[in-house]
Amino acid sequence: MQHIFQNLVQWMSRPEHGFSAASEEEPFIFGARRPGFPFKRVSATLVDTWISFMRGQGIARVVCLLPEKQLAAYDDLPGAYRRAFGDQNVLWVPIDDFHLAEETQLIDQILPFLAEADRQQTKAVVHCSGGVGRTGHVLAAWLVSYRGMSNEEAIAAVKKQGRNARESRDPRLDTLLDRCRSANIPG
Repeated sequence: MQHIFQNLVQWMSRPEHGFSAASEEEPFIFGARRPGFPFKRVSATLVDTWISFMRGQGIARVVCLLPEKQLAAYDDLPGAYRRAFGDQNVLWVPIDDFHLAEETQLIDQILPFLAEADRQQTKAVVHCSGGVGRTGHVLAAWLVSYRGMSNEEAIAAVKKQGRNARESRDPRLDTLLDRCRSANIPG
């Protein structure tokens, strides 16, 4: 039984699991699980495997949503990203698990960073831990802000890709998405 469980965990930790575009039609913005998910302690080898996979998919920019507590699983995850992708291509915006991003985090940091990737026609990946909730609502915010989707269209689009923008169960999600849509964020 232990062997089966170990094989399942190793299979789950492969970076292609949980990796997909924000929506079926999205060419530049993607979501993923963190490197080494679901391991509590992650080796540099697993981080390098994740980075190699992302680079192989054409990813040039990374948005990491892990708070300090979750970054403790790594020796220096933001540093590994900066070394691989460059300082200007890495954004760390800590969001606690099962919480929404703050409006200012989305409007002032995350969405402009993703918009720059879109403007340059380069690919960016957003990740939290499991790649579902925090990643899901950030990708939904992208879709309402830059792809003209309604809140429900964006939430359904990310759900179809394996994410759950409503995972936090925070009733403010629709208001947050509306604020992102009306912010006129340059892109």
